[in-house]
Amino acid sequence: MKKLRRILEDLDQAYVEGTIVSVPCVLHNIGHIKKFVEENAGIVGVELETSTFLHYSRKEGLESYSLLYISDNKKHDIISGAKSVQEARRKSLKTITKVAIKTLE
Repeated sequence: MKKLRRILEDLDQAYVEGTIVSVPCVLHNIGHIKKFVEENAGIVGVELETSTFLHYSRKEGLESYSLLYISDNKKHDIISGAKSVQEARRKSLKTITKVAIKTLE
């Protein structure tokens, strides 16, 4: 985690640390899971795919990692600061690629 913090700071990339809950999409919006997420103040986000990726990687004996880049939230949508969705996506991809490469070095 220290290395990732240093990389983000070196790239002058704003970030927020927090717990992300990975809920397989088939379980999304199930009452007790939704309640758990909503009642836990330490959870800053929910995503729908990483747990499936990590589960099957582990099942196949693969060493896997995930790095989530959240480009929009309740305050800022993906198009904030960009002329088009395509520009926003290119910018996001460029940023996460830089962070991933430096993390793997």
